[in-house]
Amino acid sequence: MRLRLIALPLAAASLFAVVPSAQAAYFPGQVIDAAPGLSAVQKADVAPDGSGAVAYLRNVGGVDHLFVVRLVNGGFLPPERVDSGVAEAASDAQIVAVDGGRLIVAWNAGGRLLVSARAASDAGWPAPAPVYDERAGGRRVSNLSLDASIFGVPYVAFTTTGAGGADVRCARVVGGRWTVDPERLDVNPAAAAGDGAAKHPDVAAAADGTALAVWGETAVDGRVHLFARRLTRRGVASTVRELSVASLNGRPSLGAGSPDAAMEFDSSYGWVAFRQTFNDGGPRSRVLARRLVASDFGAPVAVDGLGFPAAQGAMTPRLAIDGLGRGIVTSVREASLQTVGAIVRNDAFRLPVRIDSLANTGASFAVPTAFGSRALVAWQRAPGAGRPSEIRARRLATDSPEPEAVISRPELGPSAASLGLVDASDRAGDTVIAFLQGAAGARRLVAAVEDRPPGTPAVTTHSGWQNNPRPKIKWTPASDLWGSPTYRLNLAGLDIDRGTSTFFRPGADLPDGVYLYRVIATDRRGQARESHDRNLRVDTTEPTIFRIAPPVQAGQQVLLSLVDAAPAPPGVFPGPGSGIVLARISFGDGSPSVVTRRRSAPVRIDIPHVYERRGRFKASVRVADKAGNFARQRFVVKVGK
Repeated sequence: MRLRLIALPLAAASLFAVVPSAQAAYFPGQVIDAAPGLSAVQKADVAPDGSGAVAYLRNVGGVDHLFVVRLVNGGFLPPERVDSGVAEAASDAQIVAVDGGRLIVAWNAGGRLLVSARAASDAGWPAPAPVYDERAGGRRVSNLSLDASIFGVPYVAFTTTGAGGADVRCARVVGGRWTVDPERLDVNPAAAAGDGAAKHPDVAAAADGTALAVWGETAVDGRVHLFARRLTRRGVASTVRELSVASLNGRPSLGAGSPDAAMEFDSSYGWVAFRQTFNDGGPRSRVLARRLVASDFGAPVAVDGLGFPAAQGAMTPRLAIDGLGRGIVTSVREASLQTVGAIVRNDAFRLPVRIDSLANTGASFAVPTAFGSRALVAWQRAPGAGRPSEIRARRLATDSPEPEAVISRPELGPSAASLGLVDASDRAGDTVIAFLQGAAGARRLVAAVEDRPPGTPAVTTHSGWQNNPRPKIKWTPASDLWGSPTYRLNLAGLDIDRGTSTFFRPGADLPDGVYLYRVIATDRRGQARESHDRNLRVDTTEPTIFRIAPPVQAGQQVLLSLVDAAPAPPGVFPGPGSGIVLARISFGDGSPSVVTRRRSAPVRIDIPHVYERRGRFKASVRVADKAGNFARQRFVVKVGK
């Protein structure tokens, strides 16, 4: 067998350059709805398995209605209206994604709470299910918050306002039907709870199907206090814990608001971030976080990077924690409008760092998302001086932010984060960031993504010699939550498209040789990962036995040569083959047979022998090479004087 690289006559092969990507890349905004009347982005969610959706409002016939764009295999499907048949305007829409492509949506339809759930296999969105409707009694819903466990157990916390004031209520699924718990969450039923942005309730679910609800409530001192209460499938827990604190570093509280909760997989643990104002020679707001441990909360931790006395305050806390307690809290400085983030690791917050690197002349509307040891923050930057606003994003793989990127598209016009900026990630860190772009009357719904490249395909074909002229090359699928990658096999310098197949078998015999190859996996956005280079060794040629050449004289040493080499043209020395591993020789003169085993698999073996007497001797040889090829031969040796 000749050692050489051979250009394969494969008509389908085409040369191309592949640049493997080592980390996730940003892909600026893709327009996912360009219909007229887009009015607000409401919520995005991505399940751990990569499926998800963006919920938003579009004005149809003068009324805002609820639409969803589903995320399937990393791509966005056409818009779907959720509230078909509902005449009332939609608002305050919430969405949660569960593994397997299941989506749950809750929204306010003219003051009543509606819910719809869709499985991936459903042909369309089911008719909305009414959950709470007390409009006849003068009460209306607002300030919805929806979450579900990783197994799809959902909860909705919401506010009802009207005669009798404002209350926080909870809805859950009992026996397959949505039910509003009869018990209000309020500490004081006579107080105003959950109304307005500062007292907006929030709910977060754990893996075991329980949840934590937090909200703001006006206490008897006239200030807003924050409270937390557990929710279970059996109802509202009786124990209530206060989140807000009486003072911080000797500064008395002037009120609190904007609670944001997250639960870990283990329902004993979670975090709540919130804003609280203190008297620091005047009102000064800070962003604090408290950790839930069992049935109580730990001491408050300032996560805004400020101190007392502070030249400015902090606002708009946003919390993102994954199921193992890793994540980030972001806040925005009141005067400088800088965005700050504090990473939480090992149940403690690291020192806060600034996220944005450039000055901002307007609100940032910053939103974080967390995935394992990494976090991502998206925000709006208003450069000022007549320049259009834009959406930027930045990863934090450690305490230090990585370079930021512009993820909006300038040609689509200014970003409009005041109408909604939302983001969500799967368990691999693939992230969706959705927002509106363009001037009023010409806005587009845009979704940018941070997409991790596919995993590295691992070749499972052994690299040893084989005597199959059409060997099968196999590899494991490259991991990618956002759809199956496509593969190319680079064999001897030529690329062969394999689609989504994870093997290749040549359609014609390969000449003997050693072929260098690798497998390239490419995702839907062109990101590629390559396997390690491997050798494919093909040897289908049996070893050659060179007979003992005459004349042979008695008492004279002769050589029997065994060579593992391919036939070669005249004047060309044969190249080495896989090597000889076993030879058995009988010289036919009564001497013991010679058996040689060579783990080193030499290409040539010379066996010496001495015929002690004259005569005709029937010799036999059997030889095997490393690829499994065998050669057998019998011949007569004539020995003279």
